[in-house]
Amino acid sequence: MKKVFVLGSINYDVVVYTDKMPILGESIIGQGMIANLGGKGANHAIAAKKIGVDKVFLISAVGDDDSGHIMLKSIKEHGVDTSGIEVIKGEPSGTCFIIFNRSAEDNAVIVGNGANLMNAPQKAIDLLKKYARKGDIFIAQLETNLEALYKGIDFAHELGMYIIINPSPVCEFNKSILSKVDLLILNAAEAKLLTGVNYKNNNDLQEIHDKLKAKSTIVTLGEDGAYLIRDNEIIYQLAIPTNVVDTTCAGDTFLGALAYRKANGYEIEDSLRFAATASSIAVSRKGATQSVPYLNEILELYR
Repeated sequence: MKKVFVLGSINYDVVVYTDKMPILGESIIGQGMIANLGGKGANHAIAAKKIGVDKVFLISAVGDDDSGHIMLKSIKEHGVDTSGIEVIKGEPSGTCFIIFNRSAEDNAVIVGNGANLMNAPQKAIDLLKKYARKGDIFIAQLETNLEALYKGIDFAHELGMYIIINPSPVCEFNKSILSKVDLLILNAAEAKLLTGVNYKNNNDLQEIHDKLKAKSTIVTLGEDGAYLIRDNEIIYQLAIPTNVVDTTCAGDTFLGALAYRKANGYEIEDSLRFAATASSIAVSRKGATQSVPYLNEILELYR
């Protein structure tokens, strides 16, 4: 099995449940809350590990504070290699505030990056030099130091690694780097922000793919499924019906499941239903990383 390397964020997630979104200046009463380990980097790494990848490395940073030490301990307990995680003195750990609207079955998110933006670019290169080989998988998002992202992608590309990027949360970045990306995974809202294209049909999907210039693109549509676009081919995957409880980690679970399949030699087009199955289990549970299913749970439904 190939190894998985994740360059990304670690956040302390605070989730508040409500029946409606507050408007500006309004205070409302929530219907419960949970606090847990999150951040797209941690989510992707833990998802890949829980689903079954043998060796997962996380390249990231936390603050030298209580939440940072709690999150670092939790990541180690999940079996993820933490040798690439820096502890930054004088910086707060990343924090994510999530409002989950139960009536709409969707959420709104605000992220305070904190130590995530202090991740040293050389840290990624040093770790890849030491452990990565051709064919291993490199995963990254935009919730990190962009200089580390660019250098990490460049070096992973030189090594011949399979590169997966989730361009979230959307921000200004050098899109030319996407030409070195094997698989770009984003939702319809992110696609519109990055390309100006509002998804309505297959022509829009092709235009999104052509503008972003990754080798393959997956556009996820929540309960409406997902599309894989490459060259002039478009493949559709239905969402797996489920009782939606919390969508917080749905996309991260989807990506982690694809990484697991790729690490085992499967092609992406043969892995879409597996990833959709994993995601359907995650949204039926509360929380971020704790909602990610294990391999046996996925296989039970997948079969």
